[in-house]
Amino acid sequence: MKRLDGYFKDNATEEGDEFWVCIDSDHWVKANHVANLVQVLQQCGQKGYCFAISNPCIELWLLLHFADVEIPVTGRLSMAEAEMQLRSAAGGYKKAKCDRLEITGEQVVRAIERAKTLDVTDEELPRSPFTRVYQIVESLLEKDAIDLSKPGDGH
Repeated sequence: MKRLDGYFKDNATEEGDEFWVCIDSDHWVKANHVANLVQVLQQCGQKGYCFAISNPCIELWLLLHFADVEIPVTGRLSMAEAEMQLRSAAGGYKKAKCDRLEITGEQVVRAIERAKTLDVTDEELPRSPFTRVYQIVESLLEKDAIDLSKPGDGH
């Protein structure tokens, strides 16, 4: 939030610009951190920032470009499970080299569809696996800021 505030303060913005806070839920949803997360959500609303969270982690969003997520019978998905599924579906994955994943515009469209099927509640912080990163991509598409029909634009 501090970095985003600093960027907002130091850079000229234009009408229609959006600022997004994008985080993993991982430790934020634990009892001793939930209050901080709720505060961040409130501050985002007050400042006009958009908010996209992934439960449990961004790897779920990446996985959805390649396959449906396999949710354990517990209804919860750990970071390790999401990363394992991503490695399997994408033919390998290393967190430090995620920018090397080959992702097409078609895969991004499919990831949006898959993410929407997981995002079935109005709750700010659902306990089930979900990601709202697709909302960032949809916003960019609506503003014609990206074109998924061109090779390489899905990255």
